[in-house]
Amino acid sequence: MHREFTSLVALFAFAALLRGSAFGIVHMPGSSMRPTLLAGDSVFVNRLAYALHVPFSATKVMAWSTPKRGDLVLLRDPGDGTLQLERIIGLPGDRVSLRAGVLRINDIDVELALQTDAELYARVETTPGKRSIAVERAPEPAALRAHFVESPADKGVGSDAGSAFSTLPEFTVPSDRFFCLGDARDDSPAARFHGFVDGARILGRVEGVAYSVRTGPEGWRFRWERILKRVF
Repeated sequence: MHREFTSLVALFAFAALLRGSAFGIVHMPGSSMRPTLLAGDSVFVNRLAYALHVPFSATKVMAWSTPKRGDLVLLRDPGDGTLQLERIIGLPGDRVSLRAGVLRINDIDVELALQTDAELYARVETTPGKRSIAVERAPEPAALRAHFVESPADKGVGSDAGSAFSTLPEFTVPSDRFFCLGDARDDSPAARFHGFVDGARILGRVEGVAYSVRTGPEGWRFRWERILKRVF
């Protein structure tokens, strides 16, 4: 009996260490990553995507890769230390600017393709009259992986109307730093402007949605259609 109990404790301890260093599930409480992630999503994070960390810490034991432009990552906020989910936009040494809501990376304008598919808007629980959704991508040498971005319809994706951060002079991302933005653009500074992040604070890459729960005045419900959904 004692041996069985010891084995069970060891199994739980191993599972906890594995969760802390190899994978994890993180809850998305806000809307800064709409339309890619919705409030109430809980996502799978691959903590081994870039490095092996000491369990439950940001201390790296060994690194074998670095984040790429367009990666959706888990990081520890440099301001208050909370866990955040953000999009990698600029790599160390990149020259980045923002003009009328359009990103420019290393002299390459990032493409924005406005989406009009009503089913897409329905899947992210909004309508074209309220929000604008576009696909954002950039070819080599900027090489920004395609992903969705969103803004209020009255401002429009790629518009500088009413946004404090729709225009930013060109800057160079410092060494060992990454430039991050949320996918909800032109909404509010807190929702989408996250600035430079130390590479040591990036804890893993988001691979998909584990499960999702919508809450509101009418109560709550599982979003069955988002269970085990891959995200980009």
